Amino acid sequence: MTKAHLKRLEFAILVILMIFTRAADLLITYHYSPDLQHEANPLVSFFQFHWQEFLFSSFLLTSFLSLCLYYDFFTSNTSYPKEKHLGFSDFASVHWFGRKRHLAYFLLAFAKDWDLRIKFIGYAGSRLLIFIGTIAALSWLGLSESKYFEAFYNFCFPAFPYIFIIFGAVYLLYSFLKKEYVAYQALQSET
Repeated sequence: MTKAHLKRLEFAILVILMIFTRAADLLITYHYSPDLQHEANPLVSFFQFHWQEFLFSSFLLTSFLSLCLYYDFFTSNTSYPKEKHLGFSDFASVHWFGRKRHLAYFLLAFAKDWDLRIKFIGYAGSRLLIFIGTIAALSWLGLSESKYFEAFYNFCFPAFPYIFIIFGAVYLLYSFLKKEYVAYQALQSET
């Protein structure tokens, strides 16, 4: 298989997994909480979404992330730092912010340009949506089938599952920047 075929296959698998995990989460939610009374999603618990708004927002989110993921996979508009032979931490800072900044800024500021923002949203958002859908579906199953899990969930909520999601997002930022660093190194070796 060529590199282009593998890229298309990975893209298709990620989109299918996003759709599958969103659908599984929504179906399991409907089964165990048809009135959304026990739904922890902030759209429902905070913004008081009903099923129509909840389904529509899930469709919009999945579609938006699929488009951003497509952009990440199949566009080449990204400009990489002009400096040669940067180490990973210097590259990450210059690539993300346009200049060297302290590591703490990664948690406080977003990427400098829209190309990088869209690519990151596609990369991290798609994987995070799959992760969240999996955690949500497994949580519903655990709550319905195990008193031990229910006790754990009630004791740890809202830290569980939101701490996992935050750690997942931080890991995906690191992973995205590593992917970008590999592309930067490949460009360096070509010149």
